[in-house]
Amino acid sequence: MSLPVEVSVHRLLSPHRGKNFLLAVSGGLDSMALLKVYESLAVKLNLHFSVVHVHHGSCEDKDQLEFRNKAFLFLQKYCLQKGIGFYSNIEKIKEIEKLPLVKNSEAELRKYRQSVFRKAWQKQKFDFLVFAHHADDLFETRLLRMLRGTGPQGLRAMSIENDNVLRPFLATSKQQLADYLADGVYFVDPSNSSSRYLRNWLRNKWLPQLEKARPGASRCLQQSIDLVLEAVESAPSLDFCFEQGKLLRSEYVGLPLSDKRRAWAQYLKLMGTHNYGLSHINELVKRLDVEQKDLTFRLLKKRWLANARHIWCEPKNTLE
Repeated sequence: MSLPVEVSVHRLLSPHRGKNFLLAVSGGLDSMALLKVYESLAVKLNLHFSVVHVHHGSCEDKDQLEFRNKAFLFLQKYCLQKGIGFYSNIEKIKEIEKLPLVKNSEAELRKYRQSVFRKAWQKQKFDFLVFAHHADDLFETRLLRMLRGTGPQGLRAMSIENDNVLRPFLATSKQQLADYLADGVYFVDPSNSSSRYLRNWLRNKWLPQLEKARPGASRCLQQSIDLVLEAVESAPSLDFCFEQGKLLRSEYVGLPLSDKRRAWAQYLKLMGTHNYGLSHINELVKRLDVEQKDLTFRLLKKRWLANARHIWCEPKNTLE
């Protein structure tokens, strides 16, 4: 009898039979469950997959360093024994001293991981990069964006399938993954227990306290967010405001404030901009609330321009 986790992933991957996947595996519970699912479904769906693992380098915290080393060595050996392609930023543990020093912040670590994923991706013709983000991750990300000040578009956060990125566990809870991997091997990242990261504080303190004060509140909050997103999906399209990847100024200026904000959120998504909040949206609205035809200004590490017909920003990383 098939396990529920495998059934849902089987349904998702069925249209992608024969494709080549690169799995991002840290060694933690979620990603080891991902590896187990792919191993289980590989023959049934003719899946071809490899693993990419990122070692974050040396650090003063002995427990943290031990976790990093153990996870790397286990995955390297496991993939070799199983005949699974294995990519990493190092080949031997002694190489960690040569790794670049990455700031110990979520944003910097994420940026570094993406660079490793990109290099692994370029080594072979993969069809999808696969992450083990689950329903709890999605909920936490949405809460973080709400705290930062986001609109409805920002609440979408992650999707199960987006271009060449897959997140097959996004409708699966962490507890379901824990049950699925009950007898499996995984490694616990010591930093997960530290509340100095806002995400960890939400997960380890705020949400449990919320549940204690009002049982079921987390589920109700998730449902409320889903209802907001359903309302956004049914809102009129703003595609008429865009032309060749730019905002049409004549259409934009006639929009009500709420739709101007939606248009900016849509444009920022189009440009691949993620780390923005409502304050940035409001600033963009304010900057364009003028009769001046030609404008140039800087915001979100980008150079913005406007003339009588269009509003746009220069390509990503122009100022970085």
